[in-house]
Amino acid sequence: MTAFEQVYETTIVALYRYAFGFLGNRSDAEDAVSEGCLHVFRRYGNRTDAAELKALLFAATRNAAIDRLRKKRPLPLLHDCAASEEDPETQNIRELLSGLPSDERELISLKYMSELSFREIGELTGINERTVQSRIYAILDEMRLLYVKKYVKNDKGER
Repeated sequence: MTAFEQVYETTIVALYRYAFGFLGNRSDAEDAVSEGCLHVFRRYGNRTDAAELKALLFAATRNAAIDRLRKKRPLPLLHDCAASEEDPETQNIRELLSGLPSDERELISLKYMSELSFREIGELTGINERTVQSRIYAILDEMRLLYVKKYVKNDKGER
């Protein structure tokens, strides 16, 4: 098995989650991942550095997803899962995510859906690792406050 095949096998699910977070539906996410992987395979398939290949796969998938967004604006975020299949808390979180600016949504998607490290996110986005970390924590703090304000009832049963 080549280095590309090994990285592809271990990264494909994270690539799909990342693309899905960007695009909001399965078909577009699958297409973006396919396009990104094919591009990297054709151009860099003979490389052996696993970390480099992983970064290239994420970057190519990101570019393919952005190209799809440009062609199809506006797209709802994360609507692909049927609402009836989700518990109310998951629906609430998806609603909060959909309200984030695209750059913040991307950082959250890379960290929690694609499970990349702060370093990997920094390399992919061109943002300093510490800045990535502080931005993600600030976004999470903001989301927590919005969640409580919007969905948690107080002692009087009010929101």
